[in-house]
Amino acid sequence: MSCVIVRSLILCILVIFYFHLSPQATAADGEFKNSDERRSGCSSSMGAGGSLPGNAEATEGDYFALSLTGGGVRNITQILMLLHIEHLTGRRIHEIFKVVAGTSAGGMLAVYIAATTGSDGSAMYTLEQIARQYTRNIRRAFSPSVRHSARNLCGLLGPRHENTVLVETFRGVFGKSRLSQTNVELFVPVVNDGSKRLTCLSTGAARENPKGEDFLLGELAAGIVAFTGFYAPVEMKNIGGQASRFFDAGAHAYDPTSLVLEGLQGEGRKASEIKVLRLGSGVPWLNPVSDKGLRNKNGFKSLQQTLLMLVHGLNVQSETGAKLFFGDQVAERYFHLEFPVPGDVFAAIDATDSRSIDRLIEAVTNYMRTSEYRRKIEGFFGDKLKANAFDDLEAFLATLPDIVLSEEDRRPTFCEQSARFLQACGSGLYTCGSVIYRGFTACGRKTRIGYQRLAQGPAEGLVGEKED
Repeated sequence: MSCVIVRSLILCILVIFYFHLSPQATAADGEFKNSDERRSGCSSSMGAGGSLPGNAEATEGDYFALSLTGGGVRNITQILMLLHIEHLTGRRIHEIFKVVAGTSAGGMLAVYIAATTGSDGSAMYTLEQIARQYTRNIRRAFSPSVRHSARNLCGLLGPRHENTVLVETFRGVFGKSRLSQTNVELFVPVVNDGSKRLTCLSTGAARENPKGEDFLLGELAAGIVAFTGFYAPVEMKNIGGQASRFFDAGAHAYDPTSLVLEGLQGEGRKASEIKVLRLGSGVPWLNPVSDKGLRNKNGFKSLQQTLLMLVHGLNVQSETGAKLFFGDQVAERYFHLEFPVPGDVFAAIDATDSRSIDRLIEAVTNYMRTSEYRRKIEGFFGDKLKANAFDDLEAFLATLPDIVLSEEDRRPTFCEQSARFLQACGSGLYTCGSVIYRGFTACGRKTRIGYQRLAQGPAEGLVGEKED
């Protein structure tokens, strides 16, 4: 009974907190809801941006924005959904969306999508190349260094991993490309280590103030994923030579959607012009994938699910949240794709383990088979989809595992081999210990029974002895 009362109280607090944060003003026609109150210092840094190369006529009246949440290695699933979107539309992602935003690993993916080879707006990498590089770079970034681990006592005296590997990796990926040169409006939240405040870096702001806000994409990508505890803040230098230190904003703005909407509002965009597609990276779920998506049998989220949604950006995690925060017109043009990951798979996710990545791929492909996924894709893109686009879904899904991991990637790394060896040793010791324990237990039981019989013998008489 006490557990029920506690759960009810927590839910009441969450509901009050949720509605207290949401503005109560009514949205005017074509305007954002309670715009003055929803503005933030972060949103003003998006900038006007001007015309963007390569996609000026891409959306034909709709201002499409792509929002990518954080999630670490789980963001591989976002790449797979984006690959399917390219397959369904016959167009590249940077040709479909005018704004690409992301936090943490989603921000790193956004940088990959927006990076160009030059002034003509040509994309630096295809999604297939991004998928392969993303996996390798994540595994490299999170592979432990014996020297670094020994120096800081496995993370007790400092960050678990070295910044040098992170920065050098992404400098090699993006070269001398800068934030002002992207082929879409790139929008990424980070935390300034000096002021400890959330800062949003964008293509538009970099073009308006190149000396102050134009950074190398390689340093930017490293700063975006420098999560506290895993990495130290990354030093980034602007064109003016001024250095600032930034780190991952995942704990502050895991879902960048609300910041993007505010930034577009700052540009003077009307709610009726904007269409937002938010891609999640999967949430832990015990129930199997179904057409009901993230709802349970009664259509309501449990306490655990509600808390999880709050942590992952409850304000715009659903159409209802978008309506409460930004008004009806935004909610009608807001689509979010978030898929459930089985609890055991979610708990065992490991960036350095190819088997873990394969199970993650299986989880997202299961979601892509649901009618919920198809309904939202068709609702967002409409007539921009190719005719009979979903007819070859199974054939397409079958190609995804090999796109993410090659045969070389599937070979166990030294870390994987060491972990499996230790696991095997542990299992062997446990088995031997169990056998020995059972053996001693059995011997002890037999010995105890023998002593009991010996002690009871004179009182009950010996076997074969006849009474007088």
